[in-house]
Amino acid sequence: MKFTKLQLFYLEMAALGLIGTEFVLFRFIQVNGFDFAGFMQGALVNHTAMSMLVELVVLSCAYLAWMWQEAGRLHMPRRWLYVLLTLLPSPSVSMPLFLFARSRQLQGQNANQRKPANAGLVSV
Repeated sequence: MKFTKLQLFYLEMAALGLIGTEFVLFRFIQVNGFDFAGFMQGALVNHTAMSMLVELVVLSCAYLAWMWQEAGRLHMPRRWLYVLLTLLPSPSVSMPLFLFARSRQLQGQNANQRKPANAGLVSV
């Protein structure tokens, strides 16, 4: 199966999410070391940061609930992987990857539905 433009976009967004979040995290670690308390303090430093944190948590919870149901409905393997990728490194990586995998799953299902029931059989 060839990649669609939308699937390539999902992969690009996952790569951008990984590069962006990891760049910021590595810069924090360079300056502060592995200071989880300092990281959380920075996330709560003002109303803007707290607003972004609330947005991230609420959207991540909604995404995870939908993703778990959708992956089950489509019989997608390894759905636990998207939960893990949401927590480490971030939802900006896991969501585009899940959307990519979902799109491929649907593409495969649609291709299977288009094949005739006797495809590959030789009639005599």
